[in-house]
Amino acid sequence: MSQDKKTRKSKKSKDVNIASTPETNEVSALVVQQSNFFDIYSWIDSPSALPKCEVLEKTYTYPKASVFLDTKPPQGYVIINQNEDTGGIFVHQFSAFASTSSSDNITTNVRTLTKRYEAWSYTPNIEQEIKSVTIKLKKSGTISNTANGFKFYIYSDSSGNPSSIIATSSSSFTFATLTDTLADYKFDIAYTLSQSTKYWFVIEIEVFPPTSDNASIYIASQTDSNNNFAYSSDNLTWQKSSGRAYYILEGENSSSLSDTTVAYDMLDNPIRIATNFGGSENESSYEIIGYGGVQYLNKSFDPISVSSQGVATYPSVASIIIGATASTSKQYSVEVKLTPDSEWLSVYRTIADPYSYEFLKYTFKDPVQISNIRISYRGDYYAGSNLGKITISGYDDLSGISSFQASHYSDFRDVTDFPSADLEGWVSFEEGISTFDWLLSNTPRIWTEKATSSDSPFTKSLAFGSKVVSVANNKIYNYSSNALTTVLTLSANVEITSLVNHNGKLYAGTNNGLVYESVSGASWAYINPPVSSLDPTPIYTLPITSLSSYRGMLWIGTRSNATSKAAVYSWSGTSIDKRKEFAELEVSTLTAAYANLFVGLSGKDGFGDAAVYKFDNRDWSLALQSDYDQIDVLYFSSAANLAPFETATP
Repeated sequence: MSQDKKTRKSKKSKDVNIASTPETNEVSALVVQQSNFFDIYSWIDSPSALPKCEVLEKTYTYPKASVFLDTKPPQGYVIINQNEDTGGIFVHQFSAFASTSSSDNITTNVRTLTKRYEAWSYTPNIEQEIKSVTIKLKKSGTISNTANGFKFYIYSDSSGNPSSIIATSSSSFTFATLTDTLADYKFDIAYTLSQSTKYWFVIEIEVFPPTSDNASIYIASQTDSNNNFAYSSDNLTWQKSSGRAYYILEGENSSSLSDTTVAYDMLDNPIRIATNFGGSENESSYEIIGYGGVQYLNKSFDPISVSSQGVATYPSVASIIIGATASTSKQYSVEVKLTPDSEWLSVYRTIADPYSYEFLKYTFKDPVQISNIRISYRGDYYAGSNLGKITISGYDDLSGISSFQASHYSDFRDVTDFPSADLEGWVSFEEGISTFDWLLSNTPRIWTEKATSSDSPFTKSLAFGSKVVSVANNKIYNYSSNALTTVLTLSANVEITSLVNHNGKLYAGTNNGLVYESVSGASWAYINPPVSSLDPTPIYTLPITSLSSYRGMLWIGTRSNATSKAAVYSWSGTSIDKRKEFAELEVSTLTAAYANLFVGLSGKDGFGDAAVYKFDNRDWSLALQSDYDQIDVLYFSSAANLAPFETATP
C-alpha cells in the first residue's frame, strides 16, 4: 500500500464507508438526538445551557474542549485500476453550448388558414442551430375529421417565394388537439439557419375540415405591411399577403460558452488553468486527466445575472461536446452542478480509447441552467485479472478522517474481506491518497472453486444430466461428484470451438471440420460420414465455428478458407448438407428464436462486414447489416434479441 498525506489543521476524525461504485460514498456522521443536544456520552461545553430535562452529566476531562456538529461528509474519490503506467485520457475538446431563443411572439390578430400550404418568411441575423418552432393555433366550430391534422416544414426561398423542403418536423398534431382558444404547438425540427438567408416556415393541412362542419382554423399573427405571408393550394404557385406570424424558435448557439476550465487533483486542489484544447484541427494539443496528478477538469461559468437578493442565474446549456482518446480503454464521467454550492449530478459515463476520435455530443432534452461541468478520470476499463487496485482519496474540512470501509456490495456485507480491515471492517486511513490491492469481484463470496484445467481455460460448459460438460482447447471434461475427468482428447493442433445440446445429445464442433456426438457426455465419436463405403475417412467440413439446434436438426456454422466460402450446414441424422454460403469471413454465432434460425456473420477486421441473416425454414433474408466487424454472440431472451458487436481498426 502506498499513501500520500496532505497536511491540514488538527481536527477530530471521522470514519467513512466506501462502496465499490466510484460515485457512491456512504458516510457515518454524528447524529443529533430528538432532544436537540448531542448524545449524553458526547462532550458538551456548558451543561447549564441545556434544555430543562433529565440528563446524565459526564465529568469534564478537558474543560476547554468544544463540540461541533459536522453535517458535511468527507470528500474524495474512489478509482478502480487507476493505472497511470498506461497514461491518462487525452481531452481534445471540452465545450458547452448555450440554448438560444428567437421570437416574434406578440399576438395582435389571428389569420384564418384557408389553403393547404400556409407560410411565413424568416431571415436570421446570426447563424442559428434550431431544434423547435412554436406557433399558436385555435379553431372555431366542431371538426369531424379529428384524425387529420398539421405538418411543419422549413423551405428555402426562391425569388421571394417558398421553393423546396430543406427540413421536416419530426412531430405533428391532429385536429383533435385544437381548442377554441389559442394554444402553443411546438414542432420539433432540427436545422442550422445561415445568417442573412431568407427561409419560409410552412404549415401543411393535408385534409381540411368538411364544409358541412362550418369550422375554421386560425394561426396567431400580427399586422405588418410587408408581404411576409404566402399561401398555396398545390405547393407550386404561391400568393402573398401582409402580416407576420407568432413564433418562438429554440435551439443552441453555434459558438461555445465562455468559461474558465481548471485542472484539479484527487483532493480537489486546483493545479492550473486548462487551455490546451486543440479539437479536431490540432490533435497534438490536449489536456490530460488521470495522469500527472490531474483527476478532473472543472469548467465553470459566470452568472449571467444576480438578483437584488443575491440569487445568481447561470447560462442555459443545451449540449456538451467532449473529444477524448487514450492509449488503452479508460473510463471517464461527466457531471454537472446547477449552482457552485450544489452537489455534482451525473450526466453519463463512457470510455476513451485509441479509436474514439469521433467527438461525443450530449444534448439535454431541455436546456439546463448549469454553473459547472467536469470530466473526471475513472480508471482502466479492462483488467488483465481479477486482482486490481483501488485508489482512495479523502479529506474533510472540519473533522478529518481516521478510517474507511470498502465493499463490493451496497449493504457492506464483505467489509471484513478488505486487506488490513479490523473485525468490523474498518481500515486505518489518514487524509490523502492511498492505493490498495483489490479483488475486482469478490469471487470467494460469489463462486466456489470446484475444478481447474491445468492445460488451458474452460471456454464452454453445459449442464447435462447430473454432470457438467466443459471444453478446454482440444479436450472435453466431465465434472461430477466433485471430480473432474478428461473424457476426450484430440490432437494438439485441434481446437473444440462449439458445444450444444441437440435432441437430448451433446454435439461438439472442431476447427478441423469434425462434429462429435455423445449420448452420455462421457463417450464421444464423430458423425461426419465416410468418403465411401470402401474409405472410412470422414468428410471434413470447413472449420466449424458454431452449432445450434433448430427444427429437429443440428445446424453447423463454418469459417471460409482459400477455396470455399463460409457456410451453414444441417445434420439430419444421416447426412451433412450445405444450406447456404456467405461472402463474410465466418458464421460466428447461431441461435434459434421465434421459429427462425438467426445467423451472425463476421468479416475481416476493419471492414465493417458484420451481418445477421434470418432463416424461416424456407427463405433466407438479411435481418441486419452492420458497420461493425464482428458479431460475437446472438442471445435470445423473452424481451429482445441481443447481439454484442466488435470493431477493430486496420
